[in-house]
Amino acid sequence: MNSQTMSQRLAIPHLLPYTAIEPLSDQIKLSSKIFKSTSMKAITEAYNTTLIEAILVPEIEHQVNYHHKVKPLEEIVNEKGPFRVRIRYTNAGTISIPFLKTQTPRLQPMKEVGIAVKNSVRDAEIRKNWESTTSPSSNDKKTTDGAFEIGWYRVYGPKATMFSKEHHAELHSQEALWEFLLDQELLKGVDENGESVTVEEVRSDVSQIKKSYTDSWLQTLNEVSGYFASRCDQHYQKYGGRYINALFDEKIKWQNRMDETFEKKIRSYEQLINSLEVDRVTMHSDLVSPKSNGSSSDKQLVTNDKRVKKRRVGMGLHERRGLGKRLGDYMEENGVPCYKIGMKFDKKFRF
Repeated sequence: MNSQTMSQRLAIPHLLPYTAIEPLSDQIKLSSKIFKSTSMKAITEAYNTTLIEAILVPEIEHQVNYHHKVKPLEEIVNEKGPFRVRIRYTNAGTISIPFLKTQTPRLQPMKEVGIAVKNSVRDAEIRKNWESTTSPSSNDKKTTDGAFEIGWYRVYGPKATMFSKEHHAELHSQEALWEFLLDQELLKGVDENGESVTVEEVRSDVSQIKKSYTDSWLQTLNEVSGYFASRCDQHYQKYGGRYINALFDEKIKWQNRMDETFEKKIRSYEQLINSLEVDRVTMHSDLVSPKSNGSSSDKQLVTNDKRVKKRRVGMGLHERRGLGKRLGDYMEENGVPCYKIGMKFDKKFRF
């Protein structure tokens, strides 16, 4: 309505004498009298809504179909060609993860990539906390008892905490010393075979024996370190050479699909252009078109229901059975996506 008023094809609602809206001052410039969002009350009082439904609404539908549907299809067919499937990489996590860039997002593979990113960050941060000596990782906080809060990983619970290897090593060393002191037989001057030993022999072996106790207790901590390291290495191994080769094979399959889709678009476009040229379709040619339109509501309903909920566009408001065929009707007949008044359209107009 704003563009029609600017081009003086429609009168400014606020300046019409029979509207109940207070007119603007004559000293104000014309452009300032035209608001981008005119109220429905002003439209219904100023204009004949029957003419709007008969002239402007079909024009909007035609312009949307031509500029947002037919012209992009024409560019694809004549200039861009088929969509090229490519292998892209995301560095959101601690490793570089490859994925296929397709024309429409593949929800399940992209979900797996997101999970892999989260797991790689989780394992790297936990390993960093385990090997830490002074401060936690950038994402974790330290509690008053020296533990690291890891509840943000959403795996171990909201109040989950963990201690570093250094903390456990201190406890294990104390346990090793306590176990060593409990070995009463050696302190009594008897070795492990029950034979008597001198005090000098006992003293010479104390440091070595004590070290063996400590090493035995610390062995489990080294195994935990190896486990955390293997968890991190698994992410690198998973997305290594074999994964890339499999992704290349999948890329070829998807590219073949894109080529087949492109061939279908070419056929649909050629059929559409031929139909439009034969019937000399223009913006309001449906008023004098000898060809009547059939029922398309059932087809629209089936097509709309097959879409993912957030991608549904809705249904056309009017059932145009028996009326002249518009551009959208020709597009629907030839398998080209079309727009009809009443459907969802949230893009900015290109006309």
